[in-house]
Amino acid sequence: MGPIAKMKVSNSKNDKQSPEYDSFFSWKIMLFSFFTLWFFCAAFFFPITQDETYYFSWSQFLNAGYFDHPPAVAWLSYLSRLVGGSFLNARTATVFLSLGSMFFLLKLYTICEFRSQKRLLVAMLLGLGNLGALVCGFLTTPDAVVFFAWTLALHEAVIALTQDEKRWITAGFSVGIGLLGKLSMLLIGPVFLFALLRSKKGSLKSPWPYLGGVAAFLVFLPNLYWNMNNDWITWKFQLKHGLGMERANLLLGKLPIPERADAGSNEAVLSELFHAPEILQEDTVEGEANIEAGEEMQFQSFLTTMKGLLDGGSVPKRLGDFLSAQISLWGLLFFPLLAQLLAIIFRKRNLKNAESFDSDIFRLLLAGTLVPLCVFFLFAFKSKVEANWPAMYMIAAAPLLANYLRPSLKWVGFGVCCNLFVLLAVIGYTYFPFLQINPGFDRILRETHGYKNLALDPMWKKDRPVFADSFQLVSMLNYYNRSLSVSQWPGITRVSEFVRDQRKVNYNLKHLRSIGSFQLVTTEKVPPRIPNFQAVQMKLVTDCREGQLEIYHSVREDSKKICHPIHRWYLIDYALL
Repeated sequence: MGPIAKMKVSNSKNDKQSPEYDSFFSWKIMLFSFFTLWFFCAAFFFPITQDETYYFSWSQFLNAGYFDHPPAVAWLSYLSRLVGGSFLNARTATVFLSLGSMFFLLKLYTICEFRSQKRLLVAMLLGLGNLGALVCGFLTTPDAVVFFAWTLALHEAVIALTQDEKRWITAGFSVGIGLLGKLSMLLIGPVFLFALLRSKKGSLKSPWPYLGGVAAFLVFLPNLYWNMNNDWITWKFQLKHGLGMERANLLLGKLPIPERADAGSNEAVLSELFHAPEILQEDTVEGEANIEAGEEMQFQSFLTTMKGLLDGGSVPKRLGDFLSAQISLWGLLFFPLLAQLLAIIFRKRNLKNAESFDSDIFRLLLAGTLVPLCVFFLFAFKSKVEANWPAMYMIAAAPLLANYLRPSLKWVGFGVCCNLFVLLAVIGYTYFPFLQINPGFDRILRETHGYKNLALDPMWKKDRPVFADSFQLVSMLNYYNRSLSVSQWPGITRVSEFVRDQRKVNYNLKHLRSIGSFQLVTTEKVPPRIPNFQAVQMKLVTDCREGQLEIYHSVREDSKKICHPIHRWYLIDYALL
């Protein structure tokens, strides 16, 4: 068992004042040091992801808002850039923000006044040792900002409810910070309202909660003003994304919108070079050499069907996916929690050893748990909900589970160690892919593998502009090779900040006409037809699981080298008509 589970914790139920726990150099500093080490090591060794490079690109043009999200994640990336773009994979500021989250999480749980320090330790392990928190602590995403702001807001709200009502102002300030990270921070509003309506002091009659609302508004005001001057683009995108509405090209760039290639066009003729059976068979999971072609194609059909089911589905399936995703966020911690719940139900164990929290604190934590879960559960009726969207509920759920469910410290510590082991295995897998997984299901490698090799390959022509079809490709290529100055060609995949902000569009149609040619990298097998230009050459760039790139000009150039493909990119040269 790892170092967490071995921490010495007294079995006394009345040890709140025990010097063993009150000493600063006790389990608290050990816990803080352990997770600090984890966040720094994970940030250093885990390869940068597509979304992180996308946010990192925003930091080159600081603004009060962006197409996808409010600006806080770009500010985090900018602070990381100040200490070196590659240091900790642009995650330096995120790790320090996570240390602040951990500090206020400990303060929040301490204020809850657990009956014993043992329960407090269990709460901290549940709050920090779940997979969501372990990953959120080092990846530069808006969730890192929300995790910090949600924790700080709950901490200030607890003090406001039980001690000093003036702390509603700092609670509001925290909410404003969270809104600058992600619009889902709005869900803290119903949490606070429920706690205020049921508070013992009748806090809604006090001016301080309203002043807190003013503080949140003032902090968030720069982004609101920016959105007002940009057609509320962030809100429109988030509503369309979160509620599953049909997406539209909210903004168009200065480049012509591509069209589908007609039969007999240069684009269609070039694509036929790569549509032979040898290439199509590479899409299957690698099997034994003696598998017949018919069996291979049948298995591929099965995989395609399964992938389609995973990508969407009926309302019951989306609800099931939502629940399973929330369970998966706990990782191996879910099993000691489930075991304890079953023990309480079937053995009819009572909760006499669980001393109730202060009623105001309990209501706040209960609302902080149920509001995000219920809201996104309702969203799941309309569209697929990502696992991380309601994950802030875990901050308030951890002390409730620790106090009322009372899972064993030994098994909780073991669950945390198992979660850490799983993530260490994931990090190792990015360097040494030891599992043979179909690329369509291998999100870890698809997020991280091969982009550096692609960006640094000498196939790029320095005298030609480079475009990519998606913001993920643009951001990854520019992160690993800034000299490429890749832009996103609008209209092939969804609109992004690269299309919205014309400062990020390095060329317009007039420039391209004067140059006469450009390169486009895409994942589409049939190149798009671009007005005023035609495709003149096409290459297939295969990213092999073994680590190398293989480049083909046609299917007939199939190499005899062993290659289990992760990505297939098509590099097309376009020339002026």
